[in-house]
Amino acid sequence: MSVKKRRNSKLFFALCFINVFTFTTCVFDEDSIEDINSNADTFSVNSKEKWDEVRSIIRKGGDNKEYTINITGDFSVEGNGGYTIFTFGYLSNITINVVGNHTITITSEGGIFCITFDQTIIIKDLTLKGNADNNSVLVSNYGGNFYMKGKSSITNNNGGGVSTHFVDNKGTFIMQDNSSISNNSSIYPGGGVWVISGTFTMMNNASVSNNTSGAGGGVYIDTFGTFIMKDNSSIFNNYARNGGGVYAEYGTFIMEGGIIKSNNSYYNGGGIFINGGTISKTGGIIYGSNEGSNSNSPNAIHQKTISSRWRNTTAGQNDNTTSDSFWLND
Repeated sequence: MSVKKRRNSKLFFALCFINVFTFTTCVFDEDSIEDINSNADTFSVNSKEKWDEVRSIIRKGGDNKEYTINITGDFSVEGNGGYTIFTFGYLSNITINVVGNHTITITSEGGIFCITFDQTIIIKDLTLKGNADNNSVLVSNYGGNFYMKGKSSITNNNGGGVSTHFVDNKGTFIMQDNSSISNNSSIYPGGGVWVISGTFTMMNNASVSNNTSGAGGGVYIDTFGTFIMKDNSSIFNNYARNGGGVYAEYGTFIMEGGIIKSNNSYYNGGGIFINGGTISKTGGIIYGSNEGSNSNSPNAIHQKTISSRWRNTTAGQNDNTTSDSFWLND
């Protein structure tokens, strides 16, 4: 089947795997709006109907395009039974800027954005809001590029905020300016962000806060994932069974700046839980009540195995912590 024919297929599935138990699916379904053809590259959207119309125009616009969607009012969209509602199948080298100090709320089960391969989505000053019964991540990045700028926010979702994946040496997620991911929850890893693979960078004044999950309440770094924290970014008030702030599961955590504070876990690693991962700390501070609340050895930083590696620093040299803040369980 040629690429052209595959683009015209009724259903295009890009499976954004989260683990063997659950996944979010990006579905490129045939648009219900058949008679829209436009060469426009800038749109104003303030309703679900206009949102669907713009989605159809972009899908039919082909590769190598850049679009700007100005969100001019709050509106709600319906989920698609666990599928992502704004995805573009095989389109490549497209950039979509979604801008506006307004809120898009998903009212049933499903994600809002799925970015695949050579696609880029940039949100600025926009709030993406989930719901308590969702059970789907709001943004799934499967080998594309996702940026949060300005005062963008991803919030109030059961199913997690963002998952990012690495495909063909691609897959990046960058939070910058005053963007935030907060008040999300998941029974799976990464209440705020799950770095399944690829690279996640927090910079400027970006924050991840008040998220909960089974592991890595704020950020979960999976086997092939890399998390870079710098500038004045912060991770605080997150909670998990292990790794309230950050959980490194054989992934790589590079802390060049920022603050990890006031995170808690039911067992260990209120601030950071390391299980075979690599931590490089050249800046930033870890302080406050980063504790495991129901453990015989509550600690801010818990290194589960001796295969875990610290680089460029030693435990106990973290600002405003004591040697009791670090625990090695070999």
